[in-house]
Amino acid sequence: MGTRRRNVARIALGAAFAAIALAACAPDPGPPPTTSLAGENLTSWDMATIVSGTCNPAGESTFTLEVSGDAAGPYPGTFTETMSVILGPQTEEFLPGQFRGHVTSFESTATITGANGPVSVASTLDASSFTAGVCSNSASGPWTITGQIYVDVDYQATAGPATASGTANVQFNMIAGNCSCTGSAPEFHHTFAS
Repeated sequence: MGTRRRNVARIALGAAFAAIALAACAPDPGPPPTTSLAGENLTSWDMATIVSGTCNPAGESTFTLEVSGDAAGPYPGTFTETMSVILGPQTEEFLPGQFRGHVTSFESTATITGANGPVSVASTLDASSFTAGVCSNSASGPWTITGQIYVDVDYQATAGPATASGTANVQFNMIAGNCSCTGSAPEFHHTFAS
């Protein structure tokens, strides 16, 4: 009986060492794969809709916006994007009698849907870059606020297990109120440079 117990113990110990050895030899999955959004363009023929916000040309203006449209590039399909913008005082005269302010905060989340799978993108303001924005209030008419925003952003994206990061540019016209304001050219651009 003693010899048999010793043999069983040896077999159990050998199996444990084998399991440890196999676990040690398992390949390291490594970091998640990376992808690139370079060349991706999100465009809409419609102005970005101001869901909420206030326009104060002499002070701080804040906006929450949403837009949807077409995606082209490495991830073709459609997109939806929501944005939060803070625009500083519009004191810089860029044309005679026309003033603009600097964008002090910009955050957005976008979802691209298409044949290459869904992509989630989060963007934040590149504070070291040129930014500009204008807004104005309408006393009458079908809209209450109109404006334009131009910013450079840094982004983080996920497409399944793959990740991406880089820089992009966002520029758009915006509106609040009852206006089907589709222009002769796209009113919204989110262009990925890297």
